[in-house]
Amino acid sequence: MMKENAYVTLLTTDNYIYYIIGLYESWLKTKSKYKFYCAITDNISKQTLQILDTIGMPYFYIDIEPLQPFIKRSQKLGMVNKYQQASNKLALFGCTQFNKCVYLDSDMLVFHNIDDLFDKPDFSSVEDCAPVKFRPYKYSLGESAFCAGMFVFSPSEKLYNELLTLTMTLPSGIKWNDQNILAYYLRNWMAKKELHLPCEYELNIAGRENVYNTYLDLGGKDKDIKIKHYVTYKNAPFKEVYYMRDSVYDEYIKYYNFINSVIHKYKLRLEPVHIENIKQSYNIDLVVPYVDNTDPKWIELFNKYNKTVIKTAQTTATMRFRSQDDFFRYFFRAIEKNMPWISNIYLLVMSKSQVPSWLDTTKVRVVTHEQFIPKKYLPTFNSSVIELFLHNIPGLAEHFIYVNDDFYAWEKMKPENFFDFKTNQCLFNIITETKNPATGHDWWQMCQNNHDLIYNTTKAIPYYRLDHEFRPYLRSEWKRCYLENETKINNSLSQFRSSKNYTCYLYSLYLKKNKKQANSILKLGYLASNANKTDITKVLAETDMLCINDTADENNIYQNKTLRQYFKVKFSKKSEFELTNYTDPIEVECEVERAIMQKINTKKATVTAYGQPDCYLYF
Repeated sequence: MMKENAYVTLLTTDNYIYYIIGLYESWLKTKSKYKFYCAITDNISKQTLQILDTIGMPYFYIDIEPLQPFIKRSQKLGMVNKYQQASNKLALFGCTQFNKCVYLDSDMLVFHNIDDLFDKPDFSSVEDCAPVKFRPYKYSLGESAFCAGMFVFSPSEKLYNELLTLTMTLPSGIKWNDQNILAYYLRNWMAKKELHLPCEYELNIAGRENVYNTYLDLGGKDKDIKIKHYVTYKNAPFKEVYYMRDSVYDEYIKYYNFINSVIHKYKLRLEPVHIENIKQSYNIDLVVPYVDNTDPKWIELFNKYNKTVIKTAQTTATMRFRSQDDFFRYFFRAIEKNMPWISNIYLLVMSKSQVPSWLDTTKVRVVTHEQFIPKKYLPTFNSSVIELFLHNIPGLAEHFIYVNDDFYAWEKMKPENFFDFKTNQCLFNIITETKNPATGHDWWQMCQNNHDLIYNTTKAIPYYRLDHEFRPYLRSEWKRCYLENETKINNSLSQFRSSKNYTCYLYSLYLKKNKKQANSILKLGYLASNANKTDITKVLAETDMLCINDTADENNIYQNKTLRQYFKVKFSKKSEFELTNYTDPIEVECEVERAIMQKINTKKATVTAYGQPDCYLYF
């Protein structure tokens, strides 16, 4: 008897019957020529089996006994993953009653006929979460980004035994589930391009990665998506308040309404999903531009284009582009420590050669200028050009914070310090400036330009401006402002900084004008190049967010010994954004100081304000 091809999904707990009925109903609408089976474990209740019978979905039991040694080993070695139940998925590879299968996670909906998948080779799938062009992603265990949510496979005893053997030799120290077990097994999957399916075959809707929005931002069409994966983190029927991130909130409401419609259609004995208990939560992204003026490629371009520029302190001065590579580590350490709720960090660079060698790019979204700035304005050495097009960054959340690389989250800050989610306002302070821009440098003139454009004035005095700080924005409002003023904004752009430019404060004033702004309670600390020991100590004792503004070519404040010691103490721990296999110059500096102090038998300093120092200090 010829074995059949079939779709399969897995049900290991009664609660997930909610997703099974949605998946099966959506698949029925695609009029497939194959059958769709539900693989179940022996703990599934009679009531759930009756529901499967009611909707007409065939099912069969899987034997998970061969997986028990792996489960016991995981428990013994502390390798138990909260999704370990999903490891029962491995038993499907031993279901040799089938010739070829397409596996689908239960929390999916199918929108198009996908029978063509049976013509694909085994282990065809999409890259986990999305293809590289939508989400730069490198699997932590190697080069595999195989997605275990949807894939093609041919069951066999040989394959199943290989997987069972693998589970008993998996490295300890990792909490294993079906996703990373299969990715580990398929460690060379990334190199096999013939196995890579277009992301439309399984697009991840959930998660802080904003994959769905990134797909749409880059020209993808919702109508072209064949399978949406909702990655449900809570058990149905969601009687509790269930928070959904804003970027996909509407998608989930549609998803749960669809499940409720299936419950109603078949008159199932299931309590409907409580839509009213699903509330919005919020992705908040952070955007930071960065330049490394020691990068040979950057230097070559800079020297090529700056020959025709009138050189001033505001256009081509060293301090405008000076990289503080070791201090930039502190930027990420401060975010991790004091703003851990940030969803994604977007690092804006001219090219990939600008990315710091110590940065773990699997943890940060690196975006080059060409990905969001119109080509005709590139290359640019003007921060204003970079800032004015942030709304084009693919996948950027509606709520985001823009900050320069000379800023540090000095103390704990909360999302509510930047956004009032009830009124949908951004929280920052406006300064009424009476200073004539002609008496200052270009920056003052640009502040006046911002005011004049938004309030339709001419060289207004007084005018509104902002402090140099963490700046919260709404992406939709930013885009609206740009489109309303597109011609004037584009005409103001220049390759190097100019007094005719606008800045991102333009968008801040737009928020204020449209009543989308309210005052912030956060305290800003500011240190310029001439700051001394007394200034530094006073500012650091009183600030929430700190700006260290490199304002003079001849005096690099980042080399100030007092400042460096404060940072070494407060942010001594490496962040998840730093690679583990590099030599940390900050720690090397500490080791040198330890050796010197030990040699001259000097007592260790005590810093009462920030706890016991991690290295010897010279306060």
